[in-house]
Amino acid sequence: MSTTQESIIHTDGIVTRDADARTILRQIGNMTLLSLGARDIVDLGCGIRFTVGRGKSRKVVVKLAANDTYSVEFVRIKQNFTAVSEFFAEDIYFDRLAELLLDAADKVYG
Repeated sequence: MSTTQESIIHTDGIVTRDADARTILRQIGNMTLLSLGARDIVDLGCGIRFTVGRGKSRKVVVKLAANDTYSVEFVRIKQNFTAVSEFFAEDIYFDRLAELLLDAADKVYG
């Protein structure tokens, strides 16, 4: 079975550190979360994951890297349960997190 570039999940390879999910949510902001339609928020220990859009196939993963910056990835789960990365950014400082999430959602979901 061959692996295509689109199916690689980038946030799996990030060197992370422990993060407080409430702090990340506060840095993103309630209005940004509402604008994204974020729900089913999960504490990953090193970041958060939440569902966006209709259904449960689109996820956003935000992880705290070892250098105190964030990595953000939008992932779509296909019908055969393979994950496809639709957007990835790393080395994002906390003060740009909300802006990046909104811009990325606009690019990915149009």
